[in-house]
Amino acid sequence: MRRSAGSRTALDVIRAGFRGPSVESIAADQEALKRGEGRVVSCFLRGSTPPYPKQPRQGQLELEEGDVRWRASGFRRPPIPIDADIRSLDVREVRRIDANIKAGGKGFGVLPIPEFRVIVAETDRGVLEFFVPRADVQLVASALHGSVA
Repeated sequence: MRRSAGSRTALDVIRAGFRGPSVESIAADQEALKRGEGRVVSCFLRGSTPPYPKQPRQGQLELEEGDVRWRASGFRRPPIPIDADIRSLDVREVRRIDANIKAGGKGFGVLPIPEFRVIVAETDRGVLEFFVPRADVQLVASALHGSVA
């Protein structure tokens, strides 16, 4: 599965000449998802109930047609399905109390650090917060939208 436009490695950033993702690459991810092609998005996740982590935890969202899963970074663990019935979605800025979440800027004075936004999903089991790169907010919201009751 390919990485989304906003979820790039340092090498991807260098190859792009230190520019952020283009509008075209962001739109191409949306079209690919509509065609049933999967995408992987950098994502910290926090949830109010198990099996989701209580504190923001780094990982990645795996988006495929009709299926959204989150996998923690690090050890090989099975993905956690995002299968709660989503009642509403909202987007907010990252706040100071959201520890360890990137607020954007430059690493080493050169490498662009992505700015994250928070997609807040009210579900039948509680609240889920997806901390994703700003460029990927629409992509993730579209994937989650299929779960909105």
